[in-house]
Amino acid sequence: MPENTLVYEAYKLGIKMHDSGTKNWDFIWLPEVNKSANAYYEQLLKIQRLPDILIHGSASWAIKQNSGSPEALEQFKVNLSSLLPIMDKVAEKTNLFWMTQQPVESLKLNEARQVITNEQIEEYNMAVQEILAPSNVKVWKSAAKVSAINDSTEDGLHVKPDLVHTDVQLIINWYCNKQFRPFDGELYCCQPSEEMTPIQQLVFLLFLLSFIYGLNAKVKQWWRNFREYMRPVTPSSPVIKTPAATSSTTAVHNGPLGDVENGSTQPVKVEPAPPPQPSTPSRGEDYSEIAWALGKFGLIMLYFYICDRSGFIPREQKHFTRFRFYLPLCYVTLLGFFFNAKTSQTVILNRDQTDEWKGWMQLVILIYHMSGASAELPIYMHIRILVAMYLFQTGYGHFSFFWSKGDYGFVRFIQVQFRLNWLVFMLCLVMNRPYQFYYFVPLVTFWFILVYVTMAIWPQVSAKSVTVLNAVFRFVEK
Repeated sequence: MPENTLVYEAYKLGIKMHDSGTKNWDFIWLPEVNKSANAYYEQLLKIQRLPDILIHGSASWAIKQNSGSPEALEQFKVNLSSLLPIMDKVAEKTNLFWMTQQPVESLKLNEARQVITNEQIEEYNMAVQEILAPSNVKVWKSAAKVSAINDSTEDGLHVKPDLVHTDVQLIINWYCNKQFRPFDGELYCCQPSEEMTPIQQLVFLLFLLSFIYGLNAKVKQWWRNFREYMRPVTPSSPVIKTPAATSSTTAVHNGPLGDVENGSTQPVKVEPAPPPQPSTPSRGEDYSEIAWALGKFGLIMLYFYICDRSGFIPREQKHFTRFRFYLPLCYVTLLGFFFNAKTSQTVILNRDQTDEWKGWMQLVILIYHMSGASAELPIYMHIRILVAMYLFQTGYGHFSFFWSKGDYGFVRFIQVQFRLNWLVFMLCLVMNRPYQFYYFVPLVTFWFILVYVTMAIWPQVSAKSVTVLNAVFRFVEK
């Protein structure tokens, strides 16, 4: 909105009108809550299309005209209460705000305005909030907080133009951000959180059912283990093995020295009872383990949703400074010197080496995003290089596996696809975002498919096939 359209210097009551597609701010002088205000609201109800935003405010003029008398405050409450029904009707059709009065600076007020005090303004503002609380009229308090900063006014009553501009931006943000839905899904000032789609509700319902089923199975398992633990221990009867009896007489007692009745003194073998064999988990137990895993995964997804889509947790604005970026970078670098691990692999770019390389790049990229370093162009360009290097490492890892193992089976393909896309697929459902929103995973998936197809189509070349061909060539040469 151009600056010259902000005709809002007095900001007692502003109306946002539409004239031939342009946006204008109109100022109507209604300093007191009286019959003139009632007549104006009646006129508004007759308009076919109401303004998008109505801002009404009154207090300081009434205080000045009545020399701050308590009777004026009581009359203000009576008049506002009688005006409330028609204001409520207007508020049902458009956005009607009551702007609380800003504090004054007594030392800058002229003699005629000395009767206006912050204590009286606070009494009027409290009366407004109490009367308008049950209605559809919105009480705008942030403007008063903006004007509470030091040196906000020149005459003690009216705020400076730059603060007026801030007030206007606040109300524009409130109105426009509700209708603005950016692709990245960021929540802006005064923007309500997104409503859950049927797909999101269904996904969370499935997570909830999985959690309940898995928790029920876990509680039963814990209860069985507890009962086994509390059961008194009874010694198991030993298994006694005796040699074959030479007499047809049945033995009635087997002692440690043999059959007493048969007269045998040959020792017998006394062996402890065999330990109980571990039971094979049933199919129901397998299902309960899967449900328990999905339930815990659902809790993680719920945490993501609350943090990123609900607006329940306040957002923090990132203000980049080089110190905020380089300090954690130096910290993790120094910390890395205290940790090391040995490797048995000696080839260049082996698995341990590439994993460490990717780990360091992940740390740097994480610090980059947390500190808002994208505002610094040199850092941004270097991070783009790291992202490209990470993509290369991922493709190189898949190529190395296919080259060394020669495993081009469908099971391997599905396993990698699941590992790469499961989290992103669920985030798309839970966060209501397209697959391309998580751009790096589609990129990695595409290059994995390209590497897989290139290595799997005939002729399939791997380290094993090259070794066999070399042996054949050597045999032919001989």
